Amino acid sequence: MPSAVVAELVNLLQQITATKAPTMAADHKRPDERRGTTRRLAQSEINIRRARLSYFSPALFGEPAWDILLLLYTHDDAAAPLTTSQLSELTAVPLTTAIRWLDYLESSAFITRERKLSDRRSVCVELTRKAELSLEDYFCGEASDESSGRQEVKLFRWQRAAPEP
Repeated sequence: MPSAVVAELVNLLQQITATKAPTMAADHKRPDERRGTTRRLAQSEINIRRARLSYFSPALFGEPAWDILLLLYTHDDAAAPLTTSQLSELTAVPLTTAIRWLDYLESSAFITRERKLSDRRSVCVELTRKAELSLEDYFCGEASDESSGRQEVKLFRWQRAAPEP
């Protein structure tokens, strides 16, 4: 391997290891600005995930739990929380699949479910503070990865790993 390539790899590895991973803050207080930024990133993620359906079959993408978390995180109307049925429709999965993933998310302490007082058949779903903080940390990490050049590192790795024609 030529020494220039080795030097470039060493430099990239140093950049990667110098970038700290996002961590959950102990005080649980987040500025509104951070929340707004992370919600915009989450909405972009939803838009990208929906746009890919124009090009590929939905059968290729099976992440209902992630879709549910994103939808709950970006939902603006605290006075009207999303219901199990609405989440099933918005994620385009059968109700039974949505319920199974909601069970898992609830057992992982990422969501809470509560029956509506006005209609006991309907169950409202909301994110827990743990889920909100985890999503904020994830999206802040994504934002810092992009600004620190980690995306370029990923692209470089992919180009190097791609087989030569």
